[in-house]
Amino acid sequence: AARDAEGLRAWCSAYAGWLRTSRNGREEAAAGNNHGTWYDAQVTALLLYTGRAGEAKARFEDAKRRLASQIEPDGRQPRELTRTRSWSYSVMNLHGWFTVARLAGEAGVDLWHYRTADGRSLRAAVDYLAPFAGGDARWPHQQITPIAWDEFATLLDQAARVWADGGYAALAARLR
Repeated sequence: AARDAEGLRAWCSAYAGWLRTSRNGREEAAAGNNHGTWYDAQVTALLLYTGRAGEAKARFEDAKRRLASQIEPDGRQPRELTRTRSWSYSVMNLHGWFTVARLAGEAGVDLWHYRTADGRSLRAAVDYLAPFAGGDARWPHQQITPIAWDEFATLLDQAARVWADGGYAALAARLR
């Protein structure tokens, strides 16, 4: 069992190295949309698992720039809104951000409460989507497939815990 665990850590370390140095990995790292977010989630999880918390922490600090480039002050995610399934991609990218924020907490970086000077934040992104999910407004962007509201409900559950906001929990319950 110990040998298997060590083998897995070695493989994860090698995979993290490949992600950080290969052409494919570098392209995903540079992506300005959900690909870049999920790249950060994957690389930082691997770094944390393989005991490279310092490298992960540096990546989390860099993630603040990605957040600022992906989320507008009003919470819109423009790169996801251009998609034919704009709601789905906005929620998927936010799932990636919530994963990154949870992992960042393990390295002592608080992305949950990070906010740029002009208001770009994870909470702004949740608050942008909430009125549409709650039926207070109609989704104004292209969405060629039905919206799966329960996918957003799982984010709202996490948001309710992180930001101690019962309104998120109530909306999540309504969406189920």
